Amino acid sequence: MEINKSEQTAGDNSTQVQAGTVNNYYNTTNIVGIDEERARTICKEEYAIAKANWTQEAQGIAQERVMALEDKLIPKMKQHDETLKIFGDPAFQFVLRKAQISAASSGEERDLDMLSELIVHRAEQNGKREQTLGITKAIEIIDQIPESSLIGLSTFYAIDRCEPKSFDIHQGLKTLDNLYKSILNDIELPVGTQWIENLDVLSAVRIAPSGIQSFKKMEEFLSNKLAYLPMGIERNSQEYNEILSELHKVGLYDPKEEIAELNEDNGDNKNALKIEMPLFKEHPLREGFLICVLPPKYFIDNGSIIVTVNVDSKEFDFPLNEEQYLAYKHLSEITYKDGRNVESLTSNLIKEWNNYETLNKVMVWWNQLPIFFAITPIGVAIANAYIRTKYPAIPSMY
Repeated sequence: MEINKSEQTAGDNSTQVQAGTVNNYYNTTNIVGIDEERARTICKEEYAIAKANWTQEAQGIAQERVMALEDKLIPKMKQHDETLKIFGDPAFQFVLRKAQISAASSGEERDLDMLSELIVHRAEQNGKREQTLGITKAIEIIDQIPESSLIGLSTFYAIDRCEPKSFDIHQGLKTLDNLYKSILNDIELPVGTQWIENLDVLSAVRIAPSGIQSFKKMEEFLSNKLAYLPMGIERNSQEYNEILSELHKVGLYDPKEEIAELNEDNGDNKNALKIEMPLFKEHPLREGFLICVLPPKYFIDNGSIIVTVNVDSKEFDFPLNEEQYLAYKHLSEITYKDGRNVESLTSNLIKEWNNYETLNKVMVWWNQLPIFFAITPIGVAIANAYIRTKYPAIPSMY
């Protein structure tokens, strides 16, 4: 079965615009756009201010590192905004100069990648002082963060904040496993307290007083890492028979599922066109249980769904009528009831989680964290930048 749904969407508080011609020019009062050549010139002008604090011997090395940062930054900024108009903002130029100073102080490829990400994040969060403050401070200390602290901080933040959007449990776990694997990059997670103390010194985290609080074990909140942990319905149960009967009344049939008690389909509606298609699938974590092939997100738009059905060995796109849509939606709602309080289900989730090598490693590491701490806005900015350099598909998590 295929589901055809096409739509144009915009995020919260956003406006959809048909793009037209953009004139790249700027003036002191109304910045409309800046071309790449001018953006690179601004980078050089800011570098000229920054290098005034370095000796002649250091300037050659610094210039090479700053140019490497510029080459990483410009393409990313053009992806964010082709007009590059933020390069004309004095506040942004100030941040750019700070990034050039950090780049000159380090020169490591990792730091240059993170600095370019942080500058882009600064542009994305322009006007949001809470976020931009953390980003600006993060830029100043990038060259001072030990690698072990960086990996520990980023892994911790990903565990706390990253939730896969997939409604397929196995796909969700696979996504998380790939994410953590990318963050670790074959480097061992830090243990002990030194890496946390390093971050505290840099104000990326705040260590709580000893004995005040501790982290929950991952098993306690693991089920919240997935978009859904559906309860499902047991095959051949009363609830199963009732929903099958409801579906049959409106002409929807799953060829693999039958009502346990033979009857007239509880008053089957003979006037309804009989549509055979997969409606159920096996629950990924509960043997003998079923869930709807479509999660609830498919039923929140305009009250219609078009399915592809096979008739006489030919496929046709067929819109469900209102009754069929509502019955299908009801099936999805009852099978996707929250199952996080079902002990056997959460237990099976933990077993499945530990089948993935990296997920298991991350759980063991989290459960041994020796002291409690909280991530500051500076730490949030650093973790976001590092994760994005390793796993570009993930959006910023501010």
